[in-house]
Amino acid sequence: MTILLVTQYYPPEPGSASMRMGEIAEYLAGKGHRVTVVTGFPNYPDGKVYEGYKMGLVRREIVKLRNQEIGEREKCRSEESEAGEKG
Repeated sequence: MTILLVTQYYPPEPGSASMRMGEIAEYLAGKGHRVTVVTGFPNYPDGKVYEGYKMGLVRREIVKLRNQEIGEREKCRSEESEAGEKG
């Protein structure tokens, strides 16, 4: 099954919600599902994008589980961030 997980909370951000979303994605992928996660750039709690992440329209990352490729993680800029840059 192909699953799309859309969430504001996803690792590497700290917090239980982020950890749970990551665990859910890994669990489903471990069961053989193709999981795609769409989330924002990590910026909690300071509102600044983490070091190593460059703002852009889209960033794709490969997420690994037990040394096996399980899918892509796609990070999209939020509309709010785009509005802040234009203004």
